[in-house]
Amino acid sequence: MQTVDQVIDQIRLAPFRFLIEGFNWKTALWSALLRSLVFSAILIQSGWQSAAAAVSAEALFRIASSGLFGSLMQAFRHAAPQWRAFLLSAVVLPGFVQAAEFFLHLRLGTPKLFTTTIVSLTMTILAGLFQWHAMRRGALLVGAQSMSLADEMRAIPGLMSSFLFGWMRLEPHS
Repeated sequence: MQTVDQVIDQIRLAPFRFLIEGFNWKTALWSALLRSLVFSAILIQSGWQSAAAAVSAEALFRIASSGLFGSLMQAFRHAAPQWRAFLLSAVVLPGFVQAAEFFLHLRLGTPKLFTTTIVSLTMTILAGLFQWHAMRRGALLVGAQSMSLADEMRAIPGLMSSFLFGWMRLEPHS
């Protein structure tokens, strides 16, 4: 098992391998899809042009940020100490992404900024916790360790159940 510092060193020494080759298209896809739907529901009353601009910006932002974030979370999912790996990948990194998203929408003049920020923050927290849970159990991974998207779709209900009812046990599922 690697330490958090060893994983950080590997990422620092080979960022292309982790961030580009290891781009997590699964977390990018899910995040962009779910957030686009939520942003659409919140912003549709602001007019279709405002809603379309904000939803498009959110989808593009989330494809990039969630794919990169997912690749980092995948790298840290088994690092020790586990509490530090969890804190870094499910709290600190998403916090930076959330701040960048806020400033993006502030700059774009997104309507209902407070509402979209609170909803997005809530989604980020829940998604980070769920992704950590799922990745430690072999789902939402890309590369050699990954399962097919069809197999993951079948596994998601069980993962959601274990996430909700066995909430965040830090040891891997046996």
